Amino acid sequence: ILLVTAMALIMLPFEVSALPEGTPISTAADFEAMTSGGTYYLTNDIDLGGKEYDNFIFDEFSGTINGCGYSVFNYTLLDTNAASDVGTIRRANKNGDLVITDLSFGKEGYPVKMLVTGAVNKSHGVLCGSQENANTMTLTNVTIYADIEVTTPDKCNVGGFIGYSRNFTMTGCKTYGAIKVGSGIDMVDNVYHNAGGFVGSANHDSAKLENCENYA
Repeated sequence: ILLVTAMALIMLPFEVSALPEGTPISTAADFEAMTSGGTYYLTNDIDLGGKEYDNFIFDEFSGTINGCGYSVFNYTLLDTNAASDVGTIRRANKNGDLVITDLSFGKEGYPVKMLVTGAVNKSHGVLCGSQENANTMTLTNVTIYADIEVTTPDKCNVGGFIGYSRNFTMTGCKTYGAIKVGSGIDMVDNVYHNAGGFVGSANHDSAKLENCENYA
């Protein structure tokens, strides 16, 4: 009986879950060390420990990130000298396409904080400040939890995802939080501010949003 049982167990089919392609990311140091052009996947939530980043984490980023349903959270993007576009990525897909799936930037109770003062003709977004024109961005099931405050009397583009966009497709993406732009609630500025839950200023005929939801 034992022999028959053992043989039956050996013959049972079983599945081995294939790991996603690319380099695994499991720590804050791993995340910060990602380089443009690479392929990465998260193995767990990434807590950046409340760190304040000056303008951006990545100056430029192209490549592929599979979030596997996890979050990168607990960080602040800070600009007080009006020197740069601001975002987790300052300028996206400059050297190639950018593909991100199943990833959250921020999480409930831990929105990504963006504090910008005095910006002049700059673009700001939690994912990226701006996009290059030559390549594309494809975002699927990406969620942003944002707490954005851009205090300026001058022109600017501010979005939950992208400040100034080019060619992109967002599918099943969501924005939560608050986006505040301008000199203040009791002030009237003499120039425009472009602001939106997903994109501040969309500047390409191929920009597309499908089944996306804005709660910001």
